[in-house]
Amino acid sequence: MVAQNSDAYRASLIWLFGSRSGKLRFALLEKLRERPMNANQLSRALNVNYKVIRRHLDALESFGLVRRVAKHYGAPYFVPEDVVSRWDEIAEIASKY
Repeated sequence: MVAQNSDAYRASLIWLFGSRSGKLRFALLEKLRERPMNANQLSRALNVNYKVIRRHLDALESFGLVRRVAKHYGAPYFVPEDVVSRWDEIAEIASKY
């Protein structure tokens, strides 16, 4: 994950949310902010193909915006506290793009 107090962090957020997939990625974060869910639950909740959900969860996880409770199949993802504390910044960037 990129350091959260840097321009690189902001650039990473713009990259994640500035594409066509940005709205879906932010929707994933919003669902996970409500409660931890696994990829299958997210797929059903958002009515999006499971493989698409997994691809975007992998992207969000690689940037530290979501984490898994465990590494086994079916483990739920959650939004860590350090991300929740920066929610306004993330939501602002997601809404611009």
